[in-house]
Amino acid sequence: MDIFSDAYNIFVEFNEKFIAIVFLSLYISLLATIIATVVSLCVSSLLILKNFIGKNFTLLIINSLMSLPPVVVGLILYIIFSYSGVL
Repeated sequence: MDIFSDAYNIFVEFNEKFIAIVFLSLYISLLATIIATVVSLCVSSLLILKNFIGKNFTLLIINSLMSLPPVVVGLILYIIFSYSGVL
Protein backbone atom coordinates (compact mmCIF):
# COMPACT_ATOMS: atom_id res chain seq x y z
CA MET A 1 0.00 0.00 0.00
CA ASP A 2 2.98 2.31 0.48
CA ILE A 3 3.59 2.48 -3.27
CA PHE A 4 0.02 3.57 -3.96
CA SER A 5 0.13 6.26 -1.29
CA ASP A 6 3.46 7.56 -2.65
CA ALA A 7 2.03 7.71 -6.18
CA TYR A 8 -1.08 9.47 -4.91
CA ASN A 9 1.01 12.02 -2.98
CA ILE A 10 3.16 12.76 -6.03
CA PHE A 11 0.05 13.27 -8.14
CA VAL A 12 -1.78 15.42 -5.59
CA GLU A 13 1.17 17.56 -4.47
CA PHE A 14 2.33 18.30 -8.06
CA ASN A 15 5.94 17.45 -7.40
CA GLU A 16 8.46 19.35 -9.57
CA LYS A 17 9.79 16.13 -11.07
CA PHE A 18 6.25 15.01 -11.85
CA ILE A 19 5.47 18.29 -13.61
CA ALA A 20 8.74 18.09 -15.57
CA ILE A 21 7.95 14.54 -16.71
CA VAL A 22 4.42 15.50 -17.75
CA PHE A 23 5.60 18.55 -19.72
CA LEU A 24 8.38 16.57 -21.40
CA SER A 25 5.90 13.90 -22.42
CA LEU A 26 3.48 16.50 -23.80
CA TYR A 27 6.32 18.29 -25.64
CA ILE A 28 7.54 15.10 -27.30
CA SER A 29 3.99 14.08 -28.26
CA LEU A 30 3.26 17.50 -29.75
CA LEU A 31 6.56 17.55 -31.66
CA ALA A 32 5.97 14.04 -33.03
CA THR A 33 2.44 15.01 -34.10
CA ILE A 34 3.68 18.11 -35.90
CA ILE A 35 6.44 16.19 -37.70
CA ALA A 36 4.07 13.39 -38.69
CA THR A 37 1.51 15.90 -39.95
CA VAL A 38 4.01 17.75 -42.12
CA VAL A 39 5.42 14.53 -43.59
CA SER A 40 2.01 12.99 -44.21
CA LEU A 41 0.65 16.15 -45.86
CA CYS A 42 3.64 16.25 -48.22
CA VAL A 43 3.37 12.57 -49.11
CA SER A 44 -0.40 12.68 -49.54
CA SER A 45 -0.27 15.76 -51.76
CA LEU A 46 2.40 14.05 -53.87
CA LEU A 47 0.23 10.95 -54.21
CA ILE A 48 -2.83 12.97 -55.16
CA LEU A 49 -1.26 15.39 -57.63
CA LYS A 50 1.33 13.26 -59.44
CA ASN A 51 0.89 10.23 -61.65
CA PHE A 52 3.80 7.80 -61.53
CA ILE A 53 4.55 4.14 -62.06
CA GLY A 54 3.51 2.12 -59.03
CA LYS A 55 1.06 4.69 -57.67
CA ASN A 56 -1.68 2.11 -57.15
CA PHE A 57 0.75 -0.25 -55.40
CA THR A 58 1.98 2.58 -53.15
CA LEU A 59 -1.60 3.48 -52.23
CA LEU A 60 -2.32 -0.19 -51.52
CA ILE A 61 0.67 -0.45 -49.16
CA ILE A 62 -0.16 2.79 -47.36
CA ASN A 63 -3.80 1.81 -46.89
CA SER A 64 -2.77 -1.64 -45.66
CA LEU A 65 -0.35 -0.17 -43.13
CA MET A 66 -3.03 2.20 -41.82
CA SER A 67 -5.22 -0.76 -40.96
CA LEU A 68 -2.64 -2.21 -38.54
CA PRO A 69 -3.16 -1.60 -34.83
CA PRO A 70 -0.59 0.77 -33.25
CA VAL A 71 0.56 -1.97 -30.86
CA VAL A 72 1.56 -4.20 -33.76
CA VAL A 73 3.48 -1.36 -35.41
CA GLY A 74 5.20 -0.58 -32.11
CA LEU A 75 6.25 -4.19 -31.63
CA ILE A 76 7.62 -4.40 -35.17
CA LEU A 77 9.59 -1.17 -34.72
CA TYR A 78 10.88 -2.37 -31.36
CA ILE A 79 12.09 -5.63 -32.91
CA ILE A 80 13.80 -3.73 -35.73
CA PHE A 81 15.48 -1.06 -33.60
CA SER A 82 16.26 -3.03 -30.43
CA TYR A 83 19.86 -3.79 -29.48
CA SER A 84 19.72 -7.36 -30.73
CA GLY A 85 17.29 -6.57 -33.53
CA VAL A 86 17.68 -6.40 -37.28
CA LEU A 87 19.41 -3.01 -37.32
